[in-house]
Amino acid sequence: MEQYMTLQGEGRSILIEKRSRFIGNACPVTTKEDAVDYINSIKNEYKDASHNVGAYFIRTGNLSHSSDDGEPSGTAGVPVLETLTKAKIVDAAVVVTRYFGGTLLGAGGLIRAYSSTASSALRDAKIAIMTCCVVYDLVVDYSMYERLLQLLEAMSIIVESRQFTDRVTLRCITKKSCEDTLVAKLGDFFRGETRVKFVKETFLPLEVE
Repeated sequence: MEQYMTLQGEGRSILIEKRSRFIGNACPVTTKEDAVDYINSIKNEYKDASHNVGAYFIRTGNLSHSSDDGEPSGTAGVPVLETLTKAKIVDAAVVVTRYFGGTLLGAGGLIRAYSSTASSALRDAKIAIMTCCVVYDLVVDYSMYERLLQLLEAMSIIVESRQFTDRVTLRCITKKSCEDTLVAKLGDFFRGETRVKFVKETFLPLEVE
């Protein structure tokens, strides 16, 4: 997997439907435990509500879960979870809280209300595109420092940090898909000397919608 989508931050939305008030809350999470803790925190915040419908999808292990929390089966939890899966958003939890307004919405009305509220909360949280990246440390003499910077800039390589000692150490980040090109060009630049050290492979939010 070269990319996946998750939430940039927390989001919130409100929908009024036939005097029922729906409040959507969304949050990025990375584990089942984080998701459960977040859902429980929202339930505690709105403990006087008629329903707190939670759902989450975790990328590692493809873990997903939803709960109708007392609403008719399939009218609340499933629509909330489907807002995540249809948008291909992972590592995220959503809770839609309902304060009943006295008028029944019917199955179709509930599905639309829960789906719409969850979707609005996700939009408010904003989507982060996580890209598979590699991190390298490059060690260069001061006499070659400016030329190396020019090479990295030409390749759109991110320089995360710089450490100045007897030499300069640059921590650089590039997309995994560009790794072979980077290593080849650095090999030419350093003329085969071992000054390139692989640090790690990770996912980073290089692009945000």
